[in-house]
Amino acid sequence: MKTLFLAGPFRGPSVWAVYLNVHAVEKAGHQIAEAALKQNTPVALMCPHPMTFHMEGTFTDEYWLEATMEWLLRSDAVYMIPGWERSSGATAERARAMAKGKPVFEDVADVLSWLKATSNES
Repeated sequence: MKTLFLAGPFRGPSVWAVYLNVHAVEKAGHQIAEAALKQNTPVALMCPHPMTFHMEGTFTDEYWLEATMEWLLRSDAVYMIPGWERSSGATAERARAMAKGKPVFEDVADVLSWLKATSNES
């Protein structure tokens, strides 16, 4: 099974804004997972947003950015949540993924095509 890291904005000017960013990642992840299962190419999602949402403020931004970068490096590919361009963290994650030669997607259809094409490699 391939792993897909979901990258997008996390931080925001309020708790509500952060919640909306987390929800956007969860919604995209659900959409991708559901579509992948329908085409019989399941994918393991790596979603740092809901994994760390309730830990906000526990450690420094640098710690969390380094931790999420490590998760990204352990993934097979990256999906960029719409609006990623406004996030310095997501921009850095995209750059790191590209530098490491990982596929980076902005369209769910492209993720599904990649999963289908690579489903026999695992």
